Amino acid sequence: MKKSQNKIIIIFLLVLLIQMIGVTNSKYATSFLKEGKASIAEPVIELESFENVERVVNKLDFPMEYTFKLKNYKENKINEVDFLYNIEVIFSNNNFPIKYKIIDISNGEIIENSQTLFKLSKCIREEKKYKLIIEWDDKKIELSKDFDVKIKINLKQYKIGEI
Repeated sequence: MKKSQNKIIIIFLLVLLIQMIGVTNSKYATSFLKEGKASIAEPVIELESFENVERVVNKLDFPMEYTFKLKNYKENKINEVDFLYNIEVIFSNNNFPIKYKIIDISNGEIIENSQTLFKLSKCIREEKKYKLIIEWDDKKIELSKDFDVKIKINLKQYKIGEI
């Protein structure tokens, strides 16, 4: 009886060992290595400002207007793919009592918020002119000593049907 128990235990251990070796080997049976190359489009964009004004601001200076131009080329480099962009206006001091709007000079369209997307076409030289109008918000009366205005252009590659 003891010999038959030993045989059963040895057979069981052999079966278990074979299964473990099979599982271990099958773990790598589906592994493979692939290499590939992808080219990423480099955006070509230039923001031209017509004024760089540093001055002491008071309530009588408002509304202030700044004109800037957005181009999809620099010298002889131009975008090779279509891009979507939005214009973000960032103030260094959020407590300053002002509000702003951006106007597309070519069609007079007022850009309501910074989430509005516009398209820059590939292989065609484009220039878009905008006017930033900063107005005094009469509802607030606090003054701040100074503030900076930054115009930030956010780009992303256009996918068909995205806009």
